[in-house]
Amino acid sequence: MNKKIYNNVKKEYLTEIKEHWKGFVEILRNNKKLLAFVVDAMPVAASDSYVILSTSLYDTAELINSNVKEIESIYNNEYKQSYRFVALSESEWQGERKKFINNIKLNIKYELIDEIEGV
Repeated sequence: MNKKIYNNVKKEYLTEIKEHWKGFVEILRNNKKLLAFVVDAMPVAASDSYVILSTSLYDTAELINSNVKEIESIYNNEYKQSYRFVALSESEWQGERKKFINNIKLNIKYELIDEIEGV
């Protein structure tokens, strides 16, 4: 996973996202397709720019990622934010989480780098 996603990850951001998540799922009640994708997804990490969602199934994570622009648009419009979302299966998340914690213990710093579209 791209290290820039972990730049500035803080519990405060995750807490805010979790507080909004149930309401966001309710907002999607009128969009059955997106609702089916995110209803079982849980925010597991967040920074000031990114939210990582975890799902029990790999295929669900792939479906979320395939529709991520629409999910981001609805969430960001509703909550006046500019988050980018990425979904991982639970097993992928556990692996990424272990790497992240290990890197923090090793004092590896995460830096935000500019993303070049289309590369």
